[in-house]
Amino acid sequence: MNIISRIAFIFILMYAFFTIPILLNAEETNKNTNAENINELQNMFDFIGESKKISVSVESNYDVIQKSGQSIEFGAISYW
Repeated sequence: MNIISRIAFIFILMYAFFTIPILLNAEETNKNTNAENINELQNMFDFIGESKKISVSVESNYDVIQKSGQSIEFGAISYW
């Protein structure tokens, strides 16, 4: 497994790590919706797990406010 695949795999695991607990802790009235969401996540993970090739693109932006009040924006787009 090359570095790009590892980064993509870690990204997906982090997404699941933060998403699934939120879905599981939803209100009782949303039980059916939660089950559907969990099934969708499982289907997504199954699809990605069976994929031979994965690509990821990340867009990041960062704003810096200077003492003068001027805003400077930095940005980058990365493709793996």
